[in-house]
Amino acid sequence: MVTQKVSGRAENCTELIKDIERAIKYLEDNALLELSLRVLERLKSVSDEGFIRLNLVTAE
Repeated sequence: MVTQKVSGRAENCTELIKDIERAIKYLEDNALLELSLRVLERLKSVSDEGFIRLNLVTAE
């Protein structure tokens, strides 16, 4: 398994998907829920190796 530490968060794509799926049930904002579902869709098409090549930046 390929891993990458992203600011103390998910280390690979699979872990990030699980984190988002766990968080979705707490979202009350429809726009944020819709965005999260679209992100999940895209992440499910990315391998852990592809995830490593992504340039992820933490939003402030």
